[in-house]
Amino acid sequence: FVETIRHLLGADNTARNQAEQRYDAAKRSEPVQLVASLVQVLTQTDLELPVREQCAVLLRQCCGKVKEPESTWQKLGTHQAKLREQLLQILEAEPNPQLRRKVSDCVQSLANQIVEIEEGQTPTNLKEWPELMPCLFRIICDGSKDSTLRADCLWIVKELTCSVWQMLLVNSSQTFQVLQTCLADPAQTVKAEAAALLCSFVDDIHSKEGRKPFQPLIPEVTSVMAQLASNPEPKELNTVLQALQSTTETADFFKQHIASHLIPVLENIAMNHPDESARKYA
Repeated sequence: FVETIRHLLGADNTARNQAEQRYDAAKRSEPVQLVASLVQVLTQTDLELPVREQCAVLLRQCCGKVKEPESTWQKLGTHQAKLREQLLQILEAEPNPQLRRKVSDCVQSLANQIVEIEEGQTPTNLKEWPELMPCLFRIICDGSKDSTLRADCLWIVKELTCSVWQMLLVNSSQTFQVLQTCLADPAQTVKAEAAALLCSFVDDIHSKEGRKPFQPLIPEVTSVMAQLASNPEPKELNTVLQALQSTTETADFFKQHIASHLIPVLENIAMNHPDESARKYA
């Protein structure tokens, strides 16, 4: 199976085409075994990174189109629960940030497809994947964990807000505490993802009253932006600025703090930051 994955990445067209045929045949006839093989290769740390990354990409594809009867996900049947468990285990255990982000993408993509919270429902957890949010918040709140892992988990939650905002709102005290703690975290990547998560979350909340309890965090968000702006490396700052830019409820949510907190920070970035993209976003 590893050789098949290697050929999929290879430059030899004939070998690659044959590998694609073998892979597609296995996907149709033995989906459970195929997914198990992808997981096995993905977790083999002694293999070359491109092979493991390709397995993560293919696994994400296997977790796509979940509503279609002939999708790989549907064919997994009772093995779906095992794969959900394995994805969380890999997410927490994988030391390579590049590969872990691909696993993170697989987690958010699958969750966004299977989680369905109907209008008016206020669940305290996700019935479709009950282990997901407790696992993510446990990692996020564990200061002994690698900061890039915690940031990846915050990123997953940010990507999920469109599907789980009701649950985050029901648990508003916990959500507020997690955001507040992460905005004050020593690691810049954790601060940045927490600020981006807040922007995404408030944008998905359907009511002004629902957003209101999180307004006390605005000074901390602008403080994070100012701290990130002092770093000539723009990656984390641009993460926050892009999230802020894509928040359609920005004016309403920030209105009491625009003149006092937001504009001074944005003006400083727009005028003085060495990165052109950061200046444009500001």
